[in-house]
Amino acid sequence: MAKPKFESVTLSNGTPAKVAQVSAELISINEKDIYENKNGTQYRLCTIKFDNGNKVMTPGAMMYESNFQKGVTVGSHYLAEITLTADNDPLHICSALSQRQSVSNSDYEVEVEAADFSEAGK
Repeated sequence: MAKPKFESVTLSNGTPAKVAQVSAELISINEKDIYENKNGTQYRLCTIKFDNGNKVMTPGAMMYESNFQKGVTVGSHYLAEITLTADNDPLHICSALSQRQSVSNSDYEVEVEAADFSEAGK
């Protein structure tokens, strides 16, 4: 599978971070307990699974309650976001946006040459 493509961002609190999106399988979700962050946003804890290009990862994640209420199914793939900062462990957030598992050219053992269009239209 393709490695997640991290982009540099600045979080709302001014912290520099790297963020990437992946297609992740929802392995489990806590349907009983609802938590609330310091901003008052409710969320649930879940476990997701995705391939980071080197190995299959199964981290704990959070899903906002508003996404959970849209309806999610264990075993289905959803868009997940990974946020990396220097001061904290990685944050994984799973959405309710349905995703298919994606592949890239590197998943196939075939070399593809780029076309040369430098002389096109001359």
